[in-house]
Amino acid sequence: MYQANRSEARATRVPYGLSSLPSVRGPNEAADMLIARSVAVAWSWMRALLAAAWIGSATAACAHAADRPAVGQDLVGVFQRAASGQPLVVVNIGGSITQAGGGWAWDRLAQAFPASAVVGYNAGLSGTGSDLAVFRLERDVCSHQPDLVFIEFAVNDRFGGDEAVIRDLESIVRRLKLLPRPPAIVLLQSAFQGGIALHRHEAVARHYGLLAIDLHDAVARELAVTGAPWSNLIADDTHPTTGGHQFYAQVIAERLAPFIEQATARAGSPLAPEPPLPGPLSAQPLLLDGQLATFPLQPGWIRRGVASDRWDAEWYQAAISSTGPGSAFTIPVRGTAIGIFYAQQPGSGPMLVSIDGGQPQLVDTEGTIFGQVGFGELAAGTHLLSVAIPPTSGGTTSAPVTLGYLLSAGETGASTALVAQGPYTPAAMARLRFDPLPAERWMVIGPFGGEQPTPQAPTADLATVFLSEPEVDLAVSHPGRDGRAQAWRPATGTGRVVDFAAMSGIDDRGVHYAYAEVEVDQAQRLLAAWTLDYFGTLWVNGARIVTYDCIHGGPGTLHLHALEFQPGVNRILVKLHSGSRGNNFTFALERPAGRVEIRAPPFAPR
Repeated sequence: MYQANRSEARATRVPYGLSSLPSVRGPNEAADMLIARSVAVAWSWMRALLAAAWIGSATAACAHAADRPAVGQDLVGVFQRAASGQPLVVVNIGGSITQAGGGWAWDRLAQAFPASAVVGYNAGLSGTGSDLAVFRLERDVCSHQPDLVFIEFAVNDRFGGDEAVIRDLESIVRRLKLLPRPPAIVLLQSAFQGGIALHRHEAVARHYGLLAIDLHDAVARELAVTGAPWSNLIADDTHPTTGGHQFYAQVIAERLAPFIEQATARAGSPLAPEPPLPGPLSAQPLLLDGQLATFPLQPGWIRRGVASDRWDAEWYQAAISSTGPGSAFTIPVRGTAIGIFYAQQPGSGPMLVSIDGGQPQLVDTEGTIFGQVGFGELAAGTHLLSVAIPPTSGGTTSAPVTLGYLLSAGETGASTALVAQGPYTPAAMARLRFDPLPAERWMVIGPFGGEQPTPQAPTADLATVFLSEPEVDLAVSHPGRDGRAQAWRPATGTGRVVDFAAMSGIDDRGVHYAYAEVEVDQAQRLLAAWTLDYFGTLWVNGARIVTYDCIHGGPGTLHLHALEFQPGVNRILVKLHSGSRGNNFTFALERPAGRVEIRAPPFAPR
């Protein structure tokens, strides 16, 4: 699994998150904003899956400029056919901006080619980027046999690393260009108030001679000329108003016009041959066979999709839902990238997911949108994907879990040989129980630092040593925020949430520490499940287990880490750096073999 779970490991998930991915359709803008924020929590795997594959230099395989096709020439051939009366099938794929866009160019194309049957398909899906599109391309685009494809993912790709985004997008472009009837492709780069890294999409467009329309630049120019505010065209940071969508349609029509004119002038003339594809831009193999499939019905599961009144209900065709604790199954899958697309619903519970019997991930599926969990950089063989619903125990429930699609890529070239398997079978996972370390069993200290808020990325506070970390002396005070001395004290509050915001009144900056002790009677390896709002570091017995210094899903995302416990007292230290106006964490341990004691503060001398 792509996660940090070893000693001295660092969380390397790409800020994608699931952070501020926009997403939703409908006229209710307040509801749209709420759902958009929910998607930020939901979208935590897919970027990590493909970012994990190191792509190397993006320019190593670039074709010379002279060898590249002329920009937009693929449009001329498609429009020539339409001008001659042949049908024109257009597919728009993107996120929520596309989903709400109504096709933008469809009406203009119908006007330009009155003798052609112009048909448009909207494959926009809120909160998604080119990484998920790698898997849904066959069903949502290729199946329509498109003549023209508009791709709009620049905004939702903005948190991905350069190499991952280039590989994702190039995989889409190249797969489309390898179809029996390659469509013309136009890249749309929507406006985003904070600015986005367009160079990745532009690099792919240049390499393949594709028309790329920079709508962000068009918006900026329009507002500079008219003096109108941003909100005149864009409702929030990226979702166009009704007028904004009309403006997008106008800009796209203007950029397509020269190619329509060329094609109309050549109507009836022989079509220019399709130019040969240049060599791949990415150094690593592209994912050209990504697919999604519904899950087979399993014992303990039933066919039950999402609520019919949800905006995304139509996207789920044959979802399966668990019927109770212990529901578990294994599916063999060939490929190098495997994952699950699951529905988030109010009242949904957690699930354990493992590949090849490796350490599982505990995934909380409660929410309002959807999420992904997956595994990348797998050996090119046959793998076993296992899912289990854990029994009710501290910090978890056995509420239903709804699985939408099985994602896979890399089957081409993968063997049928089963890779080596680890100990976490579905039955073993179904027996896992996690008990929380309640708030009253922690000692806490802070706040420290906090000169500036941390809305999307950690400040220097995360790396600043405010006490003798990882060693802890509960009798020593340390200079805290504004020079005031901070002493260790028992945490206040009850339940499993250690809430620094409630204790200190600070919810968007600074650092707090928490310390707890767990005593066991035998050496053993235990899984810990914790959530953190938002950045932080975990130590056990002085060894750093993980540092989360980038967006890692959301404040409620459960992270599993394997901890080595020694006989006797084991020391747990958490350093939390708030980043999303929550400033809290939870920590639960796998129920161990033998005796265990969660010691109560202030802790007797050892």
